[in-house]
Amino acid sequence: MCGSTSRKTFEVTTKVEASNMAYAHGGELPYHTDFPSLSQPPELQMLYMFQKAPNNGGLSMFVDGFYIAELMREKYADAFKILTETPIEFIEEGYDIHERDGKDFKFIFDMASKHRTIK
Repeated sequence: MCGSTSRKTFEVTTKVEASNMAYAHGGELPYHTDFPSLSQPPELQMLYMFQKAPNNGGLSMFVDGFYIAELMREKYADAFKILTETPIEFIEEGYDIHERDGKDFKFIFDMASKHRTIK
């Protein structure tokens, strides 16, 4: 992130006092959506591991959101309609500390948007 989600690169590392579950220590990171509070989230994120996880850990798990949305449209049309028509408020606030040019940079964020979950 380093001040902006539009940067070409940023480092994701575990932190003792993480304000975001992506930086939390230990355990499996549950399925989630990155940046739901942005009305225009990044369309593509590519992650590259610089250091292998110990004990054969570090497996990546992904969910095909488009497939899930299609299943919802077919099997749960009423719920799908709500997600495609009802604006929902997303709020994310706090701070993170990232290293930039060898120095710690405190990135304060206060993001809110209101939009449909499925566009």
